[in-house]
Amino acid sequence: MIVSQLSIGYLLANAVKALVRRTSDRFEREEVPITIHHHYLMNVLSSREEMIQSELASLMERDKSAVLRHIDQLEQMQLITREPNTIDRRKKHLVLTPKGQQLLEHTRRLIHETLDEMLTGVPKEDVEKFREVLIHLQGNDLC
Repeated sequence: MIVSQLSIGYLLANAVKALVRRTSDRFEREEVPITIHHHYLMNVLSSREEMIQSELASLMERDKSAVLRHIDQLEQMQLITREPNTIDRRKKHLVLTPKGQQLLEHTRRLIHETLDEMLTGVPKEDVEKFREVLIHLQGNDLC
C-alpha cells in the first residue's frame, strides 16, 4: 500500500502503539517498577490537586475496576496514597507520594527521550506543525 493511501487514523494509531511499545521496553530495561498505564494514571493525578477514583476512571475513560486495580498496585508500591475527604468520609482523594512524584519525573524523562529517539531525522518545523495539528484535532473533539 502506498503511504498516501494510508489513513491518518491508521498512521496515528500505529505511531502511538510504537511509542507505547518502545516506552514499555525502555521501562523494562531501566527496571522501572511501573507500566505505561501506571504512568498515565500517575500523570493524570499529578495534574489535579484532588481527585477521587470515580473521577479518575472517567477522565481516563477506563473501567472503574481496572483503575482500582492500578490504584491498589500503586498504593502497595507506596507511590500513591488515599487520603480522607474532609467533607465526605466515604470519599478518598488519591495523592502522589514523594516517592511517586520522583518516579513520575523519571518516567516522564524516559518517555521524552524515547520520543526524541523516534523523531530523529524529522525537521523541528515538521514536529512543531504536527504538534499544532494534534492540538487542532483535540480542539475539534471538544466541540
